[in-house]
Amino acid sequence: MTEAVSTQPDANYDLLVDNFEVVEPGTTVARSDRGEYVADSSFVPILMSETGYDDILGYKGAVAGETLSSARNAWGVSPTPRN
Repeated sequence: MTEAVSTQPDANYDLLVDNFEVVEPGTTVARSDRGEYVADSSFVPILMSETGYDDILGYKGAVAGETLSSARNAWGVSPTPRN
């Protein structure tokens, strides 16, 4: 996760993206009676919800890898030793 996506107080949101699916810049992520939230950069929505939180829509994240091995490499974590 890289950051939380804040909401405006007392706004009702319609979430327009799916969790864990890459969102490209320029994509409308959510709409409310006060406007739209449009992605300014590519990210992966994590645990985004219209009603799950009081002051955020959810979190932005990034793909660390397509496999456990590639994710460990991206994070600089040593491979798990095999028994």
